[in-house]
Amino acid sequence: MKSLSCGAILLCLLTLLGCNSIQTLPVPQIIRDGCPAVTQCTLPANSALTNKELRKALDSAEQAWHDCAVQVDMVHACQQKLRVQDHAQTSVN
Repeated sequence: MKSLSCGAILLCLLTLLGCNSIQTLPVPQIIRDGCPAVTQCTLPANSALTNKELRKALDSAEQAWHDCAVQVDMVHACQQKLRVQDHAQTSVN
């Protein structure tokens, strides 16, 4: 008789397990790859007086413009890549 009552109790407990409310899972966060950080573009100051100094100042300015353009191109390429990925994700959904 004791084993029958234990079996009935276990059966009742097992059926009650199905009555639990469903735990909702947290909404997954979308993690975006960001574009790289850039530094402010600046041109070097100069106080050139001779042709040689002017030439060096011009070379420095051109290098600074080049460095700035590389950063701008890098960020632009990254943003284009993210736009393409976003478009692909939205067209799938």
